[in-house]
Amino acid sequence: MSHETLTVERKLEPQKPTAAFIGASWAALLLGVTCYLIGLWNANLLLSEKGFYGISMALSIFAVIAVQKNVRDLEAFKEVDEIEHRQQAEEWDPANRQL
Repeated sequence: MSHETLTVERKLEPQKPTAAFIGASWAALLLGVTCYLIGLWNANLLLSEKGFYGISMALSIFAVIAVQKNVRDLEAFKEVDEIEHRQQAEEWDPANRQL
């Protein structure tokens, strides 16, 4: 196999993340949230300001997860849409077109 063939095969078959990568991702997220909460706890701010920053962090994490899942889903359905589009193009007959 040539280098070009391997590159095409890698693009066609998405790789699943390893357990080490998933573990490192969770560890980084938990460490980041913990450091943020410790900093927020020790900040000289009003309780309402701390609540605002805490909710902002929670909503930011939610937004990041939602965007990531939408991107993943769109990539998964892109291939299905391309296959359906090709099938419809093959089935379309200009002689039977209704205006």
